[in-house]
Amino acid sequence: MSIAIRAASEAAAWAFAGVFLALGLFFVLGRLSVPMGDFATFAAALGFVGGATGFVAVAALVRGRFPGKTPVLGARRGAAIGVLVVVVVPSVSAFFNPGSGGLLYSIYGQVWWSVVVAGGPFAVVGAVLGRWMDRRLFGSRGA
Repeated sequence: MSIAIRAASEAAAWAFAGVFLALGLFFVLGRLSVPMGDFATFAAALGFVGGATGFVAVAALVRGRFPGKTPVLGARRGAAIGVLVVVVVPSVSAFFNPGSGGLLYSIYGQVWWSVVVAGGPFAVVGAVLGRWMDRRLFGSRGA
């Protein structure tokens, strides 16, 4: 397995877990009562979308910058990928579950609230993971 695929796979796994946990917190804190099977299916589907987004973003970034450029991911690029996952997942959710206001209002509302609520934590985790992957996989000590 190449280093680019390994980094992208790790990012996909973290994105999947992060989306699953964020949706779980949303359902618990929002006191939404849905059957566990429905929640698990919905969260797994959106977790897969988040994982695929993280995988494609990291794979494209690493292949575009690797080899010879340091840092390959870094904190800023990792944070940007974390926020990208937060934007793509609610967009897909709103596309398949539009509210009563219509598709555009639903996309706008879900993306806006997701960025407000989950954007910061996902950016911090993305920044930490970007730096950590640079140090561990690519051997760079840069920003």
